[in-house]
Amino acid sequence: MSEYTVELIEQAEHLDMDIDDIQRSRVKLEIIQKEFRPFEQALGSFLQKKFDLSSTNPNTLQQFTEQKYRDSGIRLPRTVKKWFVEPISIERKTAFQLCFVFGLDVEESNLFFKKIYLQRSFNCRNVEEAIYYYCIFNQKPYSDALDLFEKIPGISKEERKKWQGEQTVVYTSNIMRDIEELGDQTALFRYMEENRSYFCYNHVRAIEMIRQLWNRITDPEHGLIFDDRFAVSLMSSRESSRKALLSEWDVLLLIFGLNNEEWERIFYAKRGNPNEDRRNVRFLLETIPIHQAAKDNFPDRDGLQKILRGEYGLSDERIRKTLILLKFYQYWISVIKNNYDSYQVNIHDWKIYMAEVNQFLLDAGFAPFYEGNPYDWIFYWASCQNDVNPIQAFRDLITSGIDLKN
Repeated sequence: MSEYTVELIEQAEHLDMDIDDIQRSRVKLEIIQKEFRPFEQALGSFLQKKFDLSSTNPNTLQQFTEQKYRDSGIRLPRTVKKWFVEPISIERKTAFQLCFVFGLDVEESNLFFKKIYLQRSFNCRNVEEAIYYYCIFNQKPYSDALDLFEKIPGISKEERKKWQGEQTVVYTSNIMRDIEELGDQTALFRYMEENRSYFCYNHVRAIEMIRQLWNRITDPEHGLIFDDRFAVSLMSSRESSRKALLSEWDVLLLIFGLNNEEWERIFYAKRGNPNEDRRNVRFLLETIPIHQAAKDNFPDRDGLQKILRGEYGLSDERIRKTLILLKFYQYWISVIKNNYDSYQVNIHDWKIYMAEVNQFLLDAGFAPFYEGNPYDWIFYWASCQNDVNPIQAFRDLITSGIDLKN
């Protein structure tokens, strides 16, 4: 584990959200958020470790990277001159190019995406990324990937529509294993031609898992939301007696530690615009001192509804972040139940949580928890609090920027 990750873990384990001095806690939290590495810093650290470079000079790192590009025969991006000197984001295609440029294998590519690019690596439901996977697994050059792009067309809207509702579900992990067993490019071409339907839908396993978590949380008879004493205290009498159906927005608010009445009062007091969509978490996120990378694709009503409907085209990050939030809530409420006010995290429960969330992410095709990811860090921090239970710690953070007393 790197010094960078160890430091962030230590920060998480020593930061308590002091509800009696919330402003002081928010200042501490803001300071920690500045310690998350931007892309240029993360890439520089990666190069130093991977290639045993002693220099941290941006010009040296840039020249080294440019030479690697020339050696690999891949066209140099115009933005490379900015990579080590200013905050910048690169396209996903460029991140894959870097895996070829630096000669990474599959395992190293997965780590590069997890710790440097902070996104999922190979999504082999996507034709191009399946080709990247084939080439990197077989140590083929980037030029081979370009040749395969020419020979194997992507999936058109018409094809996707044609295969919607396909009954035979094949998980992405199965596709990846199939690709690993293919001998040559001809075999890959034949496989992708004969199995076009495999590439017409996405996130099958992850959506299935999110639906199962959602049902476990919201079921009218045995839903965990009704075991959550704090959430029940926020419900109306009809809701708490399970006579009223809770909407996706209702449940999200309850997970955040709010109800509709509180939300509308706070929303209109702050915004005062009756025409603005009040069921949007952007307003809430504006008040929380967390990293922008954590705020991007933060679980919201619109995304949750689309996931539960199984819509195509949802981003990997939106799916992954929703999975992490719901797993966090499901696990800790199951553990806490009737001890909401008195429960304190113990090492046994914490270890089970970390093991379960990592297995969930792996089963869904995503990278496991990484404390250097600003979003993941929130749930790591909440799960190792001393004074309050993890759910309440998360709620204290989410509501730390709004006045719930007036």
